[in-house]
Amino acid sequence: LVGKLIVWGRDRPTAIARMLRALREFRIEGIKTTIPADLAILEHPDFAALGRDLATLVFTDDQGRLELIRLSQLESINVLKEPAA
Repeated sequence: LVGKLIVWGRDRPTAIARMLRALREFRIEGIKTTIPADLAILEHPDFAALGRDLATLVFTDDQGRLELIRLSQLESINVLKEPAA
């Protein structure tokens, strides 16, 4: 961990807008960072639609597209539930 960026806002859209601006202005040289991935996630339309359901998994397919999946979706198909004894 090289650094930590924390933002806040009066609501979620404001906080997301502040985070996007801060990430675009962030400069780290000499190493690769996760900033491009963070920007892609924050700009993804499904991320904005999540509302308060922040428990998500982020996947990329073989073409680099992002897919956000709510954990509640996985629970509904028994992926995360304990196997029956």
